[in-house]
Amino acid sequence: ITGGLQGVASDVTELRRLQRELAEQALHDPLTGLANRRLVDELLAVALARADRLGIVLAVAFVDLDEFKSVNDTYGHAAGDAVLREASSRLQQNSRRADVVGRLGGDEFIVVFEPDEAGSRSLLDRLDHVLSQPIEVQPGVFVTCPASIGYADTRRVGCDATELLAAADADMYAVKRAHHAHRIARGGQPATSA
Repeated sequence: ITGGLQGVASDVTELRRLQRELAEQALHDPLTGLANRRLVDELLAVALARADRLGIVLAVAFVDLDEFKSVNDTYGHAAGDAVLREASSRLQQNSRRADVVGRLGGDEFIVVFEPDEAGSRSLLDRLDHVLSQPIEVQPGVFVTCPASIGYADTRRVGCDATELLAAADADMYAVKRAHHAHRIARGGQPATSA
């Protein structure tokens, strides 16, 4: 009987561990470990309700890696995965612990945060800077995937998640168009270096 109880206890412990792992996988991106779109939506809803209740500003930075497709096409998906993992790490390291950092899919990321007294510009500038630094995707092979970062906050848009995300996405595309025009004006630059 004692052996039977130990077997049941270990089965239950294993079942609970598997349930925790499945719950974690359902809410986190498997490649980067960041919050996935589902978890971002849930956390954003809670943060917006809090911002509305307390009368505080909530902001969204919508991040898209400009040269990601070129890296994937040139070096393959393993290199692309390395870029995504490194970009996610840089986003986490340069955000505050209270901020929500998530991967929405592909090469699109989001940071949900409360702007501090200095405003949002310092965070956006920091993210822009760290994401523009080279990433080693193979021994001795570095790529750059600078980001287009769109911004929206509840001051301008209100506390509606759909409108906030749409405004940040639209701003990101405006930044992307400006980056593209700037690259064309410079005669284009390769995204890779050895």
